[in-house]
Amino acid sequence: MTTTVSTFLLLAFIFHTTNAAVFTIRNNCRYTVWAGAVPGGGRQLTPGQTWSLSVAPGTTGGRIWPRTNCNFDGSGRGRCQTGDCNGLLQCQNYGTPPNTLAEYALNQYQNLDFFDISLVDGFNVPLSFRPNSGGCTRGISCTADINGQCPSQLRAPGGFFKTRCPDAYSYPKDDPTSTFTCPGGTNYNVEEQKNRSWIKIVLLLVLKDPIVLSTNVHITTDLASLLHTHKTRMTVSTISTFLLLAILSCSTNAAVFTILNNCPYTIWVGAVPGGGQQLNSGQTWALSVPSGTSGRIWPRTNCVFDGSGRGKCQTGDCNGLLRCQNYGTPPNTLAEYALNQVNNVDFFDMSLVDGFNAPLEFKPSSSSSGCTRGI
Repeated sequence: MTTTVSTFLLLAFIFHTTNAAVFTIRNNCRYTVWAGAVPGGGRQLTPGQTWSLSVAPGTTGGRIWPRTNCNFDGSGRGRCQTGDCNGLLQCQNYGTPPNTLAEYALNQYQNLDFFDISLVDGFNVPLSFRPNSGGCTRGISCTADINGQCPSQLRAPGGFFKTRCPDAYSYPKDDPTSTFTCPGGTNYNVEEQKNRSWIKIVLLLVLKDPIVLSTNVHITTDLASLLHTHKTRMTVSTISTFLLLAILSCSTNAAVFTILNNCPYTIWVGAVPGGGQQLNSGQTWALSVPSGTSGRIWPRTNCVFDGSGRGKCQTGDCNGLLRCQNYGTPPNTLAEYALNQVNNVDFFDMSLVDGFNAPLEFKPSSSSSGCTRGI
């Protein structure tokens, strides 16, 4: 790419007679782009070509995005290097990151259309998105040379986060390296940590809680001495640990997540399902979760709540509530799970897709299940 950045341009023409919208998608790049659209499907666009896409009024969650380096056969099956939608030319689902994204919702509150450009799923092609009717003239664009200037450690695949946390999700479709399974009924530990020298201290802190003693981790004299030396002089640079333990009751296949705050400061835990709770340093929270549940647990920091449980958190906030009813607002590190799924298997992962606010470890702890691979 030269200093003149080519643009994959989208123009939305609104016809007020029917309130339908026609999106005219034009490829201004000097190479072929395969447009993906939900709703709409997809189309190959060579340089200068356009595609007119009619979208029904009231449509929400609409997306249009460029795909690059695609190969499709005569039946429309193949693969794209970026933005691929399950190997189909005519997309039925959203694309696989990284890809630049145009999003819209038509005829919403007070009959307004909402539109945006998103780099949350990464970047692959410069993009402009602008109205040209209805008296609306404010267009938006992302035409910087991101690919040419992107630091090597942030390029896909891999990159900054994947190098440092190889087991964690660093983008939404990072399933092959970031989702793990264990038999249903397995016990789990989820804890924050950043470096190996601090893991030993973390284990000692955890083992002070009688619930965790069943892990049978041996406390050495050296480690006890190390803890005693450091416990009175923790600083901001010292990595603390926010530990979550999932103890599964095999008789009912229900799970009890025992959440332990090992940080020297207060953490406000968020959980869906479950709500939330303030945990001062050393405090625990036992959260019972029914079998078959899919859920999330995450730390929230720097929160202030009133007596009714309303307030705000700097990271991980869930609509200003102490007892979360919805997922947290990024950035926050995330532990995700789905219990007793196909063949009674539990699925669990850590995710950095929503950003990072605290180091995390997630590992099974039930010896009877034979599942020992932690992340």
